[in-house]
Amino acid sequence: MKSRWIPIVCALIFLSACGGPMSRGGHGGGGPALILGLGVAAGVAIAALSAPRYAPGHSMHTLPRGAIAIHHGGIEYRYHTGIYYRHMGDDYRVVLPPPGLIIHSRLPHPDTIFIDDETYYVVEGVYYQRSGNNYMVVKAPINSAQTNSEGYKAGQHYAVLPDGAKPVKIDNTQYFAYSGLFFLPQSSDGQVTYLAVKLN
Repeated sequence: MKSRWIPIVCALIFLSACGGPMSRGGHGGGGPALILGLGVAAGVAIAALSAPRYAPGHSMHTLPRGAIAIHHGGIEYRYHTGIYYRHMGDDYRVVLPPPGLIIHSRLPHPDTIFIDDETYYVVEGVYYQRSGNNYMVVKAPINSAQTNSEGYKAGQHYAVLPDGAKPVKIDNTQYFAYSGLFFLPQSSDGQVTYLAVKLN
């Protein structure tokens, strides 16, 4: 299991200038990604899921060396270090694998998430669960909507959690997931508030 920590530090003298969202990571580097808005306290450290190196649809003329063929549902996929490809026209395109596809090898550096007493492994934006000695692709257990109709915003602190927020543990950090946001418990002056953040 791999822990990833992103220090978010905003000096007090510059707090008034931190009105826009901040972002770290993104496609291409395989590093963690995080988006926060105004109001983040100095020195907050947040565990984040690794951002995929390539978005679905990314194309290349040749496959990485060592890519293996995987057949599922009558379709051939090529797989290499957590990324799936399909041959389309003259190119190979990055695709998301369908639920039920089985990987017979160890996953490369997975992030681990615990939701409702279930363990999930995440690599390149794809969720897996153990199936014997193998790993099976499953549907993402978290609502990935980027907006919600109830006005919750990344970077804001809330005194109470939204109704229906689910407890989620990501690399030993406790969150509560709701409508695409993750609420991180924080203690200040003996009171608990919840910082809304976006992961990935």
